[in-house]
Amino acid sequence: MMNPAKRRTLAVLPVLALALPVLETGAKAAPLQRTQSITATWVVTWLGIPAIRGRFRMQTRGGTYEAWFAAKSFGAFDSILKIRMNWYASGRVSGHTFRPARFLQNYRDRREKRKTHMFWRPGGKVETRLMPPESPGKRKKVAPALQRNTVDPLSAILAVSSQPINGRACHYTARIFEGRRRVNARLRLVRFGPTPIVFARGLPDRAYHCHLFADRIAGFRPRHMQRFPGKLPPADIWFVRMAKARLWIPVRIEFGTQYGRVRAFLTGVVINSP
Repeated sequence: MMNPAKRRTLAVLPVLALALPVLETGAKAAPLQRTQSITATWVVTWLGIPAIRGRFRMQTRGGTYEAWFAAKSFGAFDSILKIRMNWYASGRVSGHTFRPARFLQNYRDRREKRKTHMFWRPGGKVETRLMPPESPGKRKKVAPALQRNTVDPLSAILAVSSQPINGRACHYTARIFEGRRRVNARLRLVRFGPTPIVFARGLPDRAYHCHLFADRIAGFRPRHMQRFPGKLPPADIWFVRMAKARLWIPVRIEFGTQYGRVRAFLTGVVINSP
């Protein structure tokens, strides 16, 4: 059984897929260039100890997009947990609207392996395949009505990064479904100030500090809801505005747990915009 500290630490990984997506399905954003790619690398610390490395990559080409995310534990953390995670998403972009078509997730650690395959059908219906199937009674399945017109975490990054560059910062919402759980997420601007300490170079020296709120809608275990009743406290996210590339990039993410503070730092970003 996965211990609570590990569960809360892993909770940052969908956020790393750059900010536990902050868009509405069919989100309106600044038009992407015809061809553009972004690669970003991250390190996650728990109690100040480096624990997980993550790498995100996305590419838009004409009316399509693809996104990849990979993460693995390392150092002392890896000797205990052996976490490996790989995500892939693809879909279409038309004007200002992003439509996911496919989402694949492979996860394993020392104790378990699981895969999630999701497909968005015409009309917004989502087809999900869980391997292995979840045990009966573990959690209530998300109702089909709550699955419709949702996005996966990776597809959401397109809208996160390509929001109107001169628009309001941190003024977005999301309906997220990753195969098991449905969440509504929203951002709220806290302040505009100095960019916090990160490990990437060449970033603007000013950043937008935002709060990320996640409302649990369906698919959570009863045990989890009993242990963490009420609304969850927000995570802290800092975004920088890359004006030349017309992109918003999250550079640091933090949230508290009963076992200590989890922090994720951007360590590098490469933007190719022909």
